[in-house]
Amino acid sequence: MTEEQKLRKDYPFMSLASKGLEKAFWWLPQEKDKQSPDMVMVAVMVFVPVVVVTVAVLLVGVCLELVTALPRLAFASAKRLGD
Repeated sequence: MTEEQKLRKDYPFMSLASKGLEKAFWWLPQEKDKQSPDMVMVAVMVFVPVVVVTVAVLLVGVCLELVTALPRLAFASAKRLGD
């Protein structure tokens, strides 16, 4: 008989209490769920790529805007200086 079985036999109410605690704290990862990734890791694995792609798209947009705007600004300022 293992230690846990002996304790369950000697203190049956503890078994009921542990079952009640498992139900009360259902949102905590249980022993059987240890193989599955926890929600924090899933959130990080989704959130980080979304942020990286968003920042990359914004940087490309800003660079394209600068590339298209600078010649117009240079032409406008040269035209103003020439007048």
